[in-house]
Amino acid sequence: MSGKTSQKGLLVIEALEKFPTSSKRSIGTYLHENYPALFTSVENARKLVVQYTTESSNIVNTIEHNSEATRENPFGIPRTKGSIRKFTHLPDGIKSVLVLSDIHFPNHDPEALEAALQYGLDNEIDCIVLNGDILDNEPFTSHLAPPPILSDVREWFEMVEEFLDMLGRVFKAPIYWLEGNHDAWYKRYLMKAAPLLYHDAYYTMSSRLKLREKHITWLNEDEILMAGKLPISHGHMIVKGFFSPVNPAKGVYNKLKSSMMIGHCHTTSEHSESTLDHQLVTCYSTGCLCTLAPGYDPFNCKHNLGFAHVEIRENRNYRVHNKRIDYITKEIY
Repeated sequence: MSGKTSQKGLLVIEALEKFPTSSKRSIGTYLHENYPALFTSVENARKLVVQYTTESSNIVNTIEHNSEATRENPFGIPRTKGSIRKFTHLPDGIKSVLVLSDIHFPNHDPEALEAALQYGLDNEIDCIVLNGDILDNEPFTSHLAPPPILSDVREWFEMVEEFLDMLGRVFKAPIYWLEGNHDAWYKRYLMKAAPLLYHDAYYTMSSRLKLREKHITWLNEDEILMAGKLPISHGHMIVKGFFSPVNPAKGVYNKLKSSMMIGHCHTTSEHSESTLDHQLVTCYSTGCLCTLAPGYDPFNCKHNLGFAHVEIRENRNYRVHNKRIDYITKEIY
């Protein structure tokens, strides 16, 4: 190969010498995962590996097929990169769960949030689930939004930190935070604006808010939390699109044919159907704890304030109290 070898080429040669019996795709995967700024995809890296192995006679050709063959894997089928559904179960012993969704700091409704927390104290809850969109994260949105003031982002993060510290002091209960679409805007911003920082754990939302120090469990947006037999998810990966169904819970049922509780739609709803063998399937959506007329949707009349209380009983069965909060009086019903 004539001319000066590029940095990418040197990395390819180094990888070929390091893994002389690995397949080109395996080496491409290694290069992409370790140098994502230079090798933007596995296929991009694999093509360069192919180029170097065919043009250079002093590099040992790699085995394209069956390089992973073992007694347990006689056909040498490559390991899958496909993901599997992830479930996190609340620990045994938790019996009373307060589910708070769509607080959207700094666009929260202080009185509604106070009412929900007081309900939690009065009912002696022993676990809190923050079911997504705890931060509004408007500066990181891909939608058109006014540019923030320089200090806004820092102040909003600090606002959430203070809220989380308060929860820990007042309730002394396990806290789980399920990533919502607004929470995820932060990492999507990093993907586009600072890709070199994306894989650095220091820059994650969990690290930025010191969740480990606060003993708060973070669940990524594709993970499902099980409160007894009830699956809980923020819902943006289930009910998709700008316009949610008239009855969000019915939309969840249509998608999953399984029980589920979501937030995301800012609307309290419930839908039940029975299976052929008479098992009851019920889906729920909870109200929000933020302003009901956000700047991007000032005339919305479907949203309502609310939260949920899940009681976990014997054999992991459960009872859901899907609460609404009156916007004017802040009465819970």
